[in-house]
Amino acid sequence: MALAQISSELYHSSLAYFFLKHSLLITEMVSLFFLKTLFAHYRDGKFFTKRNAMLYRKLGMLYLMDLIDALFIKSFSQTLMILAVTMTSPLGSRYLSISFGTPNLSSLFYGVLVIIVSWIMSEANKLRDEHKFTI
Repeated sequence: MALAQISSELYHSSLAYFFLKHSLLITEMVSLFFLKTLFAHYRDGKFFTKRNAMLYRKLGMLYLMDLIDALFIKSFSQTLMILAVTMTSPLGSRYLSISFGTPNLSSLFYGVLVIIVSWIMSEANKLRDEHKFTI
């Protein structure tokens, strides 16, 4: 009975590891889908539309989600790994390390930048609508 419980726990932990490991792949695939849709609109001559502004906003949010993923999931798992490796060391020699580096800042910068572009596109859409109805 204990062996079945251990194998079940191992299966669930490996399944959770699989989803955590591939969360970056999922966000990349979704962002590629948004970019494909955005460039299809550009190909059709639809530049300053509400849909394009919304796609840019979603892309920015994906960048920020990647930042949250990097901050909480990856750095937390790295912290736990360092703690697990040094747990057998004598007291005073155990490490607990939390890091925040340049890749995290670049995701934050790009996310905010794309969200600002979405706001600009939204304002351009409002201007286009005003000029369309002006005689």
